[in-house]
Amino acid sequence: MKRIIMLCFVFLMLVGCSSTTPASKESLSILSPTGAPAISLAHIASESQHNLVFVDGSDVLQAAFVNPEPEYDIIVAPTNLGVKLAQSGKSEYRLAAVVTWGNLYVVAKQGTELSETVKFAAFGENAVPGLVFKRIKNQLGVEEITYYNSVTEAQAALLSGHVDAALIAEPAATATIAKGKQNDLQLQIVSDLQALWQTETGFEGYPQASVFVRYTEENIALISDILTQVQNTLMLYSTDTESMKNDIETAGVETLGVPSADYIVKSYERMGLKYRDAKECENELRDFLFLFDIVYDPSIAGQE
Repeated sequence: MKRIIMLCFVFLMLVGCSSTTPASKESLSILSPTGAPAISLAHIASESQHNLVFVDGSDVLQAAFVNPEPEYDIIVAPTNLGVKLAQSGKSEYRLAAVVTWGNLYVVAKQGTELSETVKFAAFGENAVPGLVFKRIKNQLGVEEITYYNSVTEAQAALLSGHVDAALIAEPAATATIAKGKQNDLQLQIVSDLQALWQTETGFEGYPQASVFVRYTEENIALISDILTQVQNTLMLYSTDTESMKNDIETAGVETLGVPSADYIVKSYERMGLKYRDAKECENELRDFLFLFDIVYDPSIAGQE
């Protein structure tokens, strides 16, 4: 009889264990582009609690969004890419927040006045940089434009003297000016595309990169914590450059894909890094996504 009671007890224990709520995850997998968006994750990367992967280019990001067996809990990506895939039903990731609001500038030789005769380098013709540039181009007055495949190629064209001015994203703009000085080439920022965008649209900056999340019962608490950390980190960096520099150096400049911690400190105010919940900026998202022929559906934002 005692044996039967003991077996029943063991059976009930096993049934009870199998029906309990799954334990919360202790760490998350996060994917992000290198460069400016990666700075929003610098503090998290410096602590090594979570698995962060930083990549150059959008191919890996797109593959991660549509993976039938999702590998990442969080993906930071160009806003247009994540929204398009979510709205087409190809991805289960949801838009949580915007973290970058534009980091594009025109760098030129000192004394250069932008005009129809200025040789101009741009990049990303059919991506965010090129489409934003095309929308405000009439304010710059440039006509002789050559499009390059990357910001690095546009930078090289300017440093080599093949063009007089170039569209360059921060922190590469600050690095370009510094490289010019090393070669006795005096360069400076002559135009702020974010300011021109505001003149054109009335919106202060454009939602260039965003945080997309895949909620599960196991990760929801940690995702909430990560979003709060990102928001607090960007607020801290705006006033505490020493903390920013320490986080970048601990995470590693090569890992984050930035020139150096010093360049980030110098260019931070021009990198457009600011956390805004997606539900708070529907008008900005709608206007920006129109560039890509995307009609924004706010239902993909936040938790279901």
